Amino acid sequence: MLCPSGLCGEGAEGRAAPEPASLCSLFSAAPYTPAECCFDYVKGVLRLDILLDFNSTTRECYFPAIVFETKKGVKVCANPEEKWVKRAVKVLQKKKVRAP
Repeated sequence: MLCPSGLCGEGAEGRAAPEPASLCSLFSAAPYTPAECCFDYVKGVLRLDILLDFNSTTRECYFPAIVFETKKGVKVCANPEEKWVKRAVKVLQKKKVRAP
């Protein structure tokens, strides 16, 4: 699948912070049901204190991923098999349960 220009992000080389992973919206066969899919995973570990929310990519996507949203509104793709990702998901789930 080709991703339209401007929809998929690529990380900048040579930064100390982890590179954002490629994320793109695509449209499935069903009408009006866009899906966010990841084409790469973030390099490195994200700090828990910058994470606001998360969701999993759908089965329509080639790469399974957890999409984290940061407090600045940036969406970052992460490998769901990594230990830090599993831990971050658990922490964010607990925060959701506690929220009114």
